[in-house]
Amino acid sequence: MKKVIIPATLVVLLLIVYMLIPREHNLIVKWETVKKELPVSTPQIKVYIENSGSMDGYMGDGSQLKDAVYSYVSSLASYSNGKPQLHFINSQIIPYNGSMKSFISDMNPVSFKNAGGSRANSDIAQMMEMMLSVQGKNTISVFVSDCILDVPEGQANNFFINRQIDIRNAFTKYRNKLKNLSVEIFRLKSNFKGMYYYSVGGEELEGQSRPYYMFVIGDRDVLASINKRVPFSEVKHGIANYCAFTTYEDVNFDMTNEFGVARKNMLECRSDAKGKCHLKLKANLLTTLQDDAYVMNPENYRTQNATVNVGAVERMDDTQSPYTHVFTIDLDGKMNPSGEQLRLIQQETPNWLEAVNDDTGKNVRKNLEKTTGIKYIIGGIADAYKNDKLLTNIKFNIVKN
Repeated sequence: MKKVIIPATLVVLLLIVYMLIPREHNLIVKWETVKKELPVSTPQIKVYIENSGSMDGYMGDGSQLKDAVYSYVSSLASYSNGKPQLHFINSQIIPYNGSMKSFISDMNPVSFKNAGGSRANSDIAQMMEMMLSVQGKNTISVFVSDCILDVPEGQANNFFINRQIDIRNAFTKYRNKLKNLSVEIFRLKSNFKGMYYYSVGGEELEGQSRPYYMFVIGDRDVLASINKRVPFSEVKHGIANYCAFTTYEDVNFDMTNEFGVARKNMLECRSDAKGKCHLKLKANLLTTLQDDAYVMNPENYRTQNATVNVGAVERMDDTQSPYTHVFTIDLDGKMNPSGEQLRLIQQETPNWLEAVNDDTGKNVRKNLEKTTGIKYIIGGIADAYKNDKLLTNIKFNIVKN
């Protein structure tokens, strides 16, 4: 049998062709397991309904406000330690000793007036200070208010800024006492029929829709635990806008390649025709306290390397999964080995806030969707969390195959 002799020039040509053929780049991704056990909490529920005069218009028959409070607090009570503690609040905290059902029935102008306290002016900062002073680690406080700041004539700018500082100081003070004190804020809407008050005088509104707010205050892990069992969909008539402020926490996560394959804490990621690798990252984001609108927006994440990008974030359909969301992470297959950090940032203030704020305290008919001074109230809370830059940080390492 004759040997086939390949000319040297052909060998060189084949080597050159081989070197020019595009070859896939493989990356290895490794990570350390995070073991975060979320306790199943049975908190004490405390409810505070502002009974100042400006709230009377929300208390008519068919009030969406009363429906929302009743539906949400009743759901919370199913997982609480004893029946909810009910209160009216203005210049003082006024305990209510009846049942939840009678409490809702007694949310009306006559009962508000008979309950006592000063109904003439709403000092939101003072109310928050009073509630926080009796806040415990295993307490969830629900505060309902129209959050209208009464603007003194000719002093609006200083007045708003000072109220913002007062609210910041109150939350900063009690954050030092309660390590993971956190706040969820719901903006809701309800029919309003009655007198709308200005600093001087007022005008009658006949059944227009007006915004109001529900603040849910508690320990981060307690809120996360209760949110899992009582989703925001339990608030009847829905939530118009939402934001939350909380502290940093590592979260449970796991990773696979785009085909769902991984070994223990390690996976191989093969690049596609465009030189990109695609990962799937599953994470439990309950302790961030953020809603889907926030955690599913890739713009709210930061990566350490420019070659690593969050492609999409989706809610997981499997309610039995230990994870709440799944990320698609895109990597450059040619990237150098590197440590990576996927960071969810804390919002400074919600992007909807400016559009719903009014600085004038005048002409409510042209500002039916707005609340006088709300950006200073929420801004004061945000200021108390301004040093908490991150909500969580998911770490992994990328190495070459």
